[in-house]
Amino acid sequence: MDNESSSQNLQHEEYPEAPAASRSLSGNLEYLKLYPELTAESSSEGEITSFRKDSEESLSPSKIIKASGESSFTSRRTLNWSEISSRLKKRKALGDSTSIFINGTALHKRTISKSIEAPGKARSMSGSFEYSSSGENPNIQISAQGDITVTVGYEQLGGDKASSSVLVIKEWRGINKNGIGTREHGFRNIFQGHTSTVFEVDAVVTRENAGTDGVGGSFMTKLAVKQLKKEISSKRFDEEYQSLYAVSRVHHPNIVTFLGGFLYGDDNTVSRNFLFPMAIGDMKQFICGSINHSALSQFSGTLWAQFEGLASAIQFLHDRYHMLADFGIAKKNTVDSEKIRKLLRYEDVWKLGIAFAELLTYLGGSTVGVKQFYKCILFKYDEDTPYNENIVKLDIMAWLRWTLRDQPWGKEVTEITLRMLGTRDECPSAAEVSRFLANSSSACFFDGRRFVHFENTDSIPKPSILDKTRSFIEQRFGALAPHHSTKNGPQSSDLSSGAITTPSASPSPQAQVKELYWCVDKAWVEPSETWLCIEDPHQIAEDRILCTKLKASYDRIRGLRGRYLSWKTCLGIKFTSFNRLYTGKSQVICMSVGLPKPPGYEYVLSQPELVHMAIASEQILAGIHDPSKVVGNDTLEMIPKKVDPLLQPHKGAEGWGLHAVQGWSMWKIVLWMGALTVVGLLFVVLWLVLVDSKDLQNAFTPGMFLVAMLCLALGVPQFLDAA
Repeated sequence: MDNESSSQNLQHEEYPEAPAASRSLSGNLEYLKLYPELTAESSSEGEITSFRKDSEESLSPSKIIKASGESSFTSRRTLNWSEISSRLKKRKALGDSTSIFINGTALHKRTISKSIEAPGKARSMSGSFEYSSSGENPNIQISAQGDITVTVGYEQLGGDKASSSVLVIKEWRGINKNGIGTREHGFRNIFQGHTSTVFEVDAVVTRENAGTDGVGGSFMTKLAVKQLKKEISSKRFDEEYQSLYAVSRVHHPNIVTFLGGFLYGDDNTVSRNFLFPMAIGDMKQFICGSINHSALSQFSGTLWAQFEGLASAIQFLHDRYHMLADFGIAKKNTVDSEKIRKLLRYEDVWKLGIAFAELLTYLGGSTVGVKQFYKCILFKYDEDTPYNENIVKLDIMAWLRWTLRDQPWGKEVTEITLRMLGTRDECPSAAEVSRFLANSSSACFFDGRRFVHFENTDSIPKPSILDKTRSFIEQRFGALAPHHSTKNGPQSSDLSSGAITTPSASPSPQAQVKELYWCVDKAWVEPSETWLCIEDPHQIAEDRILCTKLKASYDRIRGLRGRYLSWKTCLGIKFTSFNRLYTGKSQVICMSVGLPKPPGYEYVLSQPELVHMAIASEQILAGIHDPSKVVGNDTLEMIPKKVDPLLQPHKGAEGWGLHAVQGWSMWKIVLWMGALTVVGLLFVVLWLVLVDSKDLQNAFTPGMFLVAMLCLALGVPQFLDAA
């Protein structure tokens, strides 16, 4: 219909002129609102062809052009204002930022949020929508029913940062009218919460360009789509999107990767969705036995190290963002926002404590214990209120202590868990929980030979002035020659000879992990301290190397004070049991003398125990003082070596090993007496030269007094075993 005929129709029906082509879409909607008896008819090309009244002929055409933040009609059906108004009212609960969808296409689109408008084009089966760019955020897609296309960084799917990917969701497995877990037309719901439903989806990932690994092409993967329920407003969706996107930019190993968000709609509904990688299951499925444990059972020992990781994730969120609380989207609260933040952070820590309690119960009593645990726990929680005094029965405290009575690591984690489950005044912050667990013995991992524990940088002592001086001298003039770099020490050999006589040579592979324990008393400390040294038998090929390593560890523990100020040295070896004094520390207390019983320890016993210990002790003692006196590996085979499982890092852990017995060193006493005599004589000479050359009596008196006092100061504490 041309403009001339339009003018005739307008005059005939006495309607004012319809909006021109240059007008915005909102102008046409206002026209329909003013004349509700009219109906707009659109074509498949994205333009309104006419306005008409009931079944009468068209009144006026009006072409609508695409504009920033708006989209065109792409449906062939007709709508009047009453129908549009009805749909807008239905969307009022979702907030001001709404979209009306007709056959999967937006009829009227306001900006989702200025802060999350994204550049680019979001593709769908029914049409396309242009957005103005005002930020760096990824695309929020609007799509009709059908395949969904989302562009994500390939590193978010485990690849390198140099490549991007197009991810196409091909099949939904989600909720249906029959409920959770049922199947109908290929849909399956995997979880439903208070604010959302989680779907499992099949997706095809296509790399648009090959990354540094040179790999391109497509592959199938499973993803999780978190679909918000209809009562969650678009404002809450926007806020949650902003939070997830902000967190995703700073990668944390214990926070799930956020892939993006998208809208999905049909004639009557608009769903708001978040996209995440799909896990093999959640913690509840793991501890309740829903997951096949055959591939996970071997990692059960590493679960102890996950407590600190989970706490650090909550600390990460609390420290960087104002309100990322309640593990998800909560209902809008009317209480003061600052109070809400504090309460929600307490809720986070409290719920993390519940998760800890479940995991502790599983580690202490398996799946059966978890089911019994659920009967002991009491929740008081109301979604309509932002906060409740969550109370846990005293039974749960007794339950955890009883379940983990034989788990030293569990006792440590239980201590902080019970504080987390207390009242708000007793509950620690996420930062306190993270620090406590980082310093606990459970924050370690097994490297294949031993449990390795990382010390917090704040707990490492600062280098002393002497350490700094020694480091400066070694950097300036080179390190001092080691004590064994003599004719009697280990010598390098010609590689062409085939002989291996150095400790640096790689030992032959061992079938079983072993450790050898060596206890040494520290010098000049009060009260006395005994420290544990752990040697690796796999790096010891012969007795000479063994004695060299034991001597090096002995000197390291004794330090400079033990080497130069002590008149004692190692004059005996005891085979003894010991126990750790502190969790994660090497300080021990030696107990009974004897040999351990197999199969926990491996050694060759060819003589009665007393004879065996006496012979081995003398051989080790001789090798420590002069490594050239020992040959072969007979002594090494006589020493008990711990086999898997190795010594645990917790307090009270028991082990068997060697203990260096201190005794008076004849040569040290002689050297000290000689040195003190020289000092006294030097004082006499200086007195005679500088003071009075004839006053011999006064020259000897102060010098001998000084020597005597120095002798007493060094000798008496050692004689009383106080040094």
